[in-house]
Amino acid sequence: MTVKRQPSGKAGKERGSQKNDFPHLPEAIISNVGIGIYIVQDRIFTYASPFYQELVGYSATELIGENSLDHVHPDDKTTVRENAFKALKGEIPKPYEYRFIRKDGKTIWVLEMVTSVIHKGRRASLGSFIDITERKEMEEMLKQSMERFRNLVETTCDMIWEIDKDGVYTFINLKIKDLLGYDPREVIGKKTPFDMMLPEERMRLEEAFIAIVKDRKAFANLENWNLHKNGRRVLLETGGVPFFDAEGQYAGYRGIDRDITERKRTEERLNKEVELKNFLLELYKKAPALADKELYDHVLDQVVRVSESTIGFFHLVSDDQKSIYLTTWNSEALKNCTALYATHYPIDQAGNWVDCARFKKPIVYNDFPQSPNQKGLPDGHTPVQRFMSVPVVEGDKVLIIFGVGNKIEEYNEHDVLLVQLLANDLQKIIGRRRAEEELQESETKFRNLFESASDAIFLMDQNVFIDCNQKALEMFGCTKEQIIGQTPYRVSPEVQPDGRNSLEKAQEKINAAMSGQPQFFEWKHCRYDGTLFDVEVSLNIVRSAGKNYLQTTVHDITERKRAEDRIKYLATHDTLTDLPNRLMFNQLLNHAIQTAQRYKRQLAVIFFDLDRFKVINDTLGHEAGDKLLQEMATRLRQALRAVDVIARLGGDEFVILIEEIKGLEQVATVARNVLSTVIKPMTIMGQECRVTASIGISIYPKDGMDEQTLMKTADIAMYFAKEEGKNNYQFYSNDIKSQSIERLSIETNLREALERNELSLHYQAKLDFKTGAITGVEALLRWQNPSLGSVPPLQLIPVAEETGLIVPIGRWVLKTACIQNVAWQNQGLPPVCMAVNLSLRQLTDAGLIEDIRTALEEPGMAPNLLELEITESMVMHDPKRMIKVLSKIKDLGVRLAIDDFGTGYSSLSQLKHFPIDTLKVDRSFIRNIPENTEDKAITEAIIAMGKTLRLTVVAEGVETQEQMDFLQEHSCDEMQGFYFSKPVEPEQFADLLRTHVPIGQK
Repeated sequence: MTVKRQPSGKAGKERGSQKNDFPHLPEAIISNVGIGIYIVQDRIFTYASPFYQELVGYSATELIGENSLDHVHPDDKTTVRENAFKALKGEIPKPYEYRFIRKDGKTIWVLEMVTSVIHKGRRASLGSFIDITERKEMEEMLKQSMERFRNLVETTCDMIWEIDKDGVYTFINLKIKDLLGYDPREVIGKKTPFDMMLPEERMRLEEAFIAIVKDRKAFANLENWNLHKNGRRVLLETGGVPFFDAEGQYAGYRGIDRDITERKRTEERLNKEVELKNFLLELYKKAPALADKELYDHVLDQVVRVSESTIGFFHLVSDDQKSIYLTTWNSEALKNCTALYATHYPIDQAGNWVDCARFKKPIVYNDFPQSPNQKGLPDGHTPVQRFMSVPVVEGDKVLIIFGVGNKIEEYNEHDVLLVQLLANDLQKIIGRRRAEEELQESETKFRNLFESASDAIFLMDQNVFIDCNQKALEMFGCTKEQIIGQTPYRVSPEVQPDGRNSLEKAQEKINAAMSGQPQFFEWKHCRYDGTLFDVEVSLNIVRSAGKNYLQTTVHDITERKRAEDRIKYLATHDTLTDLPNRLMFNQLLNHAIQTAQRYKRQLAVIFFDLDRFKVINDTLGHEAGDKLLQEMATRLRQALRAVDVIARLGGDEFVILIEEIKGLEQVATVARNVLSTVIKPMTIMGQECRVTASIGISIYPKDGMDEQTLMKTADIAMYFAKEEGKNNYQFYSNDIKSQSIERLSIETNLREALERNELSLHYQAKLDFKTGAITGVEALLRWQNPSLGSVPPLQLIPVAEETGLIVPIGRWVLKTACIQNVAWQNQGLPPVCMAVNLSLRQLTDAGLIEDIRTALEEPGMAPNLLELEITESMVMHDPKRMIKVLSKIKDLGVRLAIDDFGTGYSSLSQLKHFPIDTLKVDRSFIRNIPENTEDKAITEAIIAMGKTLRLTVVAEGVETQEQMDFLQEHSCDEMQGFYFSKPVEPEQFADLLRTHVPIGQK
């Protein structure tokens, strides 16, 4: 159930000075059509719709009278002119595209269709105009993308192909000509990949493809030999993936082939080289010292100096002491560092070498043992007659046996001495090298740990960096040369976030660490590019070579800090709008109060919520509601000063903090700015929406000395603004407080109003324009309370809706109105249709249908004499559900009316789906008739819409003869308003019904 309200201000938005050329189609409807509309007569614009003006950037004043081709791109004027001629000749041209140059100089693509119409008695062109610039840009991007893709496919070094389910090529790039010698036209639609494979490869590859299709997986690195068109063999490496149709059936392959013939040959050649190298490595693995160039050169040099005829030997003893490996050079070979031969001796054939190895001492002997393994020695090789072997020992292990041999007649003690000295040198060098290797291994392990650390590590001596790892260079974005020799202050800003000087604070930490107190702290560091980042630093002493160094470990905590900042941000900001939330606003307000108290200043708290937000949220959905709140937050941020604080408290409630105010007018200016910002229309999910705000303002210290009191008083002022008709602001005052108390008193008394029989109904007549007869009456709720007096409906209804009392009160109204209607008939008065308002709560109440049935059956009232009125926004709350509810009501035989039509979001396309009988034009459109041409156009359009749908059209709020004449002239069916009758008590309405004489009976 609703009550008629008297909204203030003009309805609708201001229009331009252009005359509407569609008298039955008001600008309010034309503007919402997503197509620009214009009329051209004799090549001159005579009309341009508001949306057309918005698309092209020109106003109606700038377009009317101008040549229609003036703003068409020069290259497209012929296209536009030809289609206009076709339309004027009576043809209906197809939609065509061309370029239009907007007022701002931007060229846009448009899709247009032109038809011929009679305009002001003469033939003209009517054009519909849609901006398709974004589509054209996407088409161009797609074209370029396809061209890039084609270039990539054709210039790649690989052969890219596609085959169908039968294996036949459906696509292949030009690379096939390089790889296999075929032109793509020779294979596409004619051959399969298997046709060009060697016969022995085909079966293997076909089986592999079948398995891949079965597993529905991609494949890669399948090698297969193919036959070039000229007959040569080509090895291809194939990769690809099967694809399937919409029903999941196998549809073909897409693959890539690469020529790996040369790579395969290179791999085979390298494998042979690796085998040879492995053989040599295996030969020398028992003597790692021989890999040392210094040792190798030293040994060769000494052996050469022994004698020109000397043959040098290296005997490599196996770990299990079961065999000895022998490598031999002659003098010429030694000079060229070339091994003559290498052979293996079982231990039982090794002769005196085994004694040398067993006793770890030099052995001199004659008659060098001959072995079958020595067959095939180079020509000119002279068998050795006397030989000396000298072991090289490490601990208890013989590493190698070094020997020298001569013919007996050339053998001398000098050679023996040289060999012994050589062995001793070898022993020392090997020992030193082993120590160096162990040290190097230790350093390598340390360096690996040092370099692989996930944190930056620095080593400092006397506050100077002397070493750092790779992570440090990556973290600070520099080279080692840039950081070695620098002090740690080079990578720190001058001042830390706590305000302290970095040099002083860092020196304290370093001194404490050097005194034996390890330090661990957070720090702000500076990269070499100047960017700052957060780190954790640990300082510890390390000792090396008898000296203390300072090791600094730096761990980057930037991501952790960001996460902490994000958590703090989420805790203090609204996730939907990014505005401060209630928690943060309370903190800021408390801080502002303390500052204002200290400096004797004033501040203002502006508390507001959005009127009609719930209607939009319920009608268009929560997603639309979220978008509206986000858009509103963006608008308000832009409208306020940077120093002002705006927060979202939840739902559609916002609050603004204004500090250091100089007077109330300054605050009022901000409030007016908020109202004008909020009321601007916005398009959400293709639907134009408009909301207003109700604002309450409290001032520190006048209205409160603390955060809680200021918020409460601002909230009270906001509710007063709502009671004053919304879309306004109110400062808190004691009067408002008393009114708030009065509202609480209304709620308390209303809960007992039904039981105390304090509610009553007044009745306002409806007059038929054609017959002049009273054909209907509307029941309006009134409340007379002993303590409150007469409570206006504008105070009564909102409280009833908020508390839920509207459901039992509405049930009482329905029942009482039906009883009264039957009572008038029993007095011999003519039957009239009784209109009763329903609220949204009633409409969604599960017991509504039963309440209607009971209200009709108890007094025995005919269902067709009851008309239930619902508002336009109510039916759009949940259209599918509302259609079901309204259909059930219609099944009872009851009439349905849309009240306050023209103020909601429904359109002709939506309205036709609802089972309604009556449209009631909202009083806001009637009030300014006939002065306001826009209201006249809207009213005329609504009447025409109702006639189209065969609905009864009723005008509300008729108060003058001029309004009545206009409505009658435009075929409105009925009227209701003070001009004929105010709402009256039942007895007065009975007298009016009894004494009123229709037009035909006068």
